[in-house]
Amino acid sequence: MLKYKLILAGLSLGLASYAYLNTSSSDTEPKLAPKSQANANSHVQADLFFQKNEGFFFDLDTRFRPIKRSELLEAKQFSDFADAADIQKLRRYQSLELAAVVSEQIADERLLADGPELSEAQIAWLHNAPYSTNFRLRADFLEALTVDTTNLSYNYSTPHYTLVPESQAYYKDGKRAFIQYIREGALPITSTLNEEDLFAAKIYFTIGVDGVITKAKVGTSCKSAELDAKMLDLLDNLPGDWEVARDMNGQAVEQELVLSYALPGC
Repeated sequence: MLKYKLILAGLSLGLASYAYLNTSSSDTEPKLAPKSQANANSHVQADLFFQKNEGFFFDLDTRFRPIKRSELLEAKQFSDFADAADIQKLRRYQSLELAAVVSEQIADERLLADGPELSEAQIAWLHNAPYSTNFRLRADFLEALTVDTTNLSYNYSTPHYTLVPESQAYYKDGKRAFIQYIREGALPITSTLNEEDLFAAKIYFTIGVDGVITKAKVGTSCKSAELDAKMLDLLDNLPGDWEVARDMNGQAVEQELVLSYALPGC
């Protein structure tokens, strides 16, 4: 789910009845665009941007496209995860696979359905997944080359999602202030690094029910131990407060967020 290279045009980035496959396959980008999330939490999602600092880019977000539990409870088929315009060309499903994404890898255990409808096992898995679960759906199908043609071609789609609370956690001073703090704090190190020496990096951290950062860890190293350590230190000493995430009942819950950083070309 894997070594990732940062795509600066858009960083951010992608789980018959009850069957598991124990196979290995690499993570892939969606062939069809996932359904847009117009109602995603505005504090984290609406102000999407990269901040540049001496060639470095930073971002704060969920790992993949966010989806709320209330949306998962309504999802019954693959079309609930993809745009209607793309679904119009689909003519025949071959399979629909659901798998968790753990530590940047697609899990070996897969839940399968014939599609387009989710199986009972897939629905149960989605309904019981804890917040901040990352998962991938893979649909293999035949599609029309154009909406009004009978000529069919094989294709597949792999939308990736992160399960988020109804109200997501956010930094009260704003995303820009968060990125500015990280950018300025890392400047003594980032200004000395070369593109060829680095990888796109991700640090995972959790906003607890008390609004405190916990469980900060390097998910993908930039290959500079000094910079990775500095990022963890900056998170540990971040000034200001966080608004906690809340579930469908208004109860405070933990939420995992991801700090991404890299040089262009990484």
